[in-house]
Amino acid sequence: MIKNLSQILLGSLLLCSIPFFRVYGSDIEELQAHVSKNPDDLKSIYQLSTALLKKNRPKEALKYLLHLRRKRPGKGSILYALSRAYYSLKRIPEALQVCSQVKDAENSPRCADLKAKSQKDFPDSYTLYRAQELFSKKEYEESMALLEELLSIEIENPHYRLLLGKIYHIRKQYDYAWDQYRIAQRTISESSELRKLTQRLRALGSKALDYVNQNKSSIKDEKKFYDRFYFALKLYLSDTRLRAGGFTSRAIEHLKTQAEDLDPFVYQYRLGYFNSQNSEADQAREAYQQALDEAPDDYLYTTVESLLADLERLAKKETKVIDLVSSVGGEDAYRMLQEAAIKANKLKRTEANSSTSSKGASIESKLGMDKEKFVAEFENYKRKIQNASSESEKNRLMQEMQSKYGHLFKDPSTRKQLESFLKTSEGKKLQDRYKDKIGEYKDVVEQYK
Repeated sequence: MIKNLSQILLGSLLLCSIPFFRVYGSDIEELQAHVSKNPDDLKSIYQLSTALLKKNRPKEALKYLLHLRRKRPGKGSILYALSRAYYSLKRIPEALQVCSQVKDAENSPRCADLKAKSQKDFPDSYTLYRAQELFSKKEYEESMALLEELLSIEIENPHYRLLLGKIYHIRKQYDYAWDQYRIAQRTISESSELRKLTQRLRALGSKALDYVNQNKSSIKDEKKFYDRFYFALKLYLSDTRLRAGGFTSRAIEHLKTQAEDLDPFVYQYRLGYFNSQNSEADQAREAYQQALDEAPDDYLYTTVESLLADLERLAKKETKVIDLVSSVGGEDAYRMLQEAAIKANKLKRTEANSSTSSKGASIESKLGMDKEKFVAEFENYKRKIQNASSESEKNRLMQEMQSKYGHLFKDPSTRKQLESFLKTSEGKKLQDRYKDKIGEYKDVVEQYK
């Protein structure tokens, strides 16, 4: 009887244990369901992550292991599992960096093996890890020496460019750092480290812009003023063009007076950038070409090549537009209207507007149409320019647009009325339509002022 009872109890226990091992054992789907409902069950999360690693699913394991590291930052088993996930994803420097934090007797030898395997199978990635470690220890010259070796092999590698940017950043060569980060962003745009670094440079650009705006009415130290303006324009482009874009031409003239005192590469590098932001593509191209001749090393040479490529991309998109509104308070809406006009293609010339410029006349009479039609006209521009067959066609149509409307915007009363128009329901509709483009089109078109 007792024996039978024992067998019954044992059988019951075995039956009861089946679901337990299904949930907490090797059934990944059920384990995932369990941890989603029990995010504080760290033991189960660890079981799930190691099971995913065994099934060669490191990307899925990674998110659980990162969660575990936040909860148990010094746990050797978690750190080693995390390094395995990074290694499986071929993120070797990250794998080795995590392993370097492992101190316990059980997992340290495993990390030593992983390090040796990385050095053998991924020598360049291992060298990058060493360069990063030297940088973190503030041994910048030693880090740069290793990085130069890597750049000589693969100069466009975004991870090498990121570290190069960090070295420039620490040397306070902020413009060079910015360019490296921008090159790296093309491939590793989701990097949180990269986002933080660019945000720091943008903060410096914002401070430079504050200085410019505080001193623009009375410039006592021109060299300092235009140096700050350069960094504001480079690191905080949209807001600088919006709030102080009119200084670009004067900055170019000032830079030319400093040519003899500047390193030839620095001079041409800055001149090229200023010209590119002043819609002077040919002059920018010429300056960048001369910068290539003066480049002190291969990676700055490639940086300028990248800037030239950016210039060509910009030149394909950029077209001239008329200055609609430039009075204070209307600039944001002005940029939005520019965006609509920029994308126009073909518009029949209307001669009726060429002679209506009498003072005090309403905006409707000067435009030869009511406000609703005025908005529709810009929409028409947008649709047609999107279908333009060539750049020359776009330029011809922009000249046509200036011929049609250009005379109106020289009249202060018209400009004032246009600004008021932008506050109407029709104007606000147009603003809402292009509000997402504001950062891209915050530029003042100097040639029509």
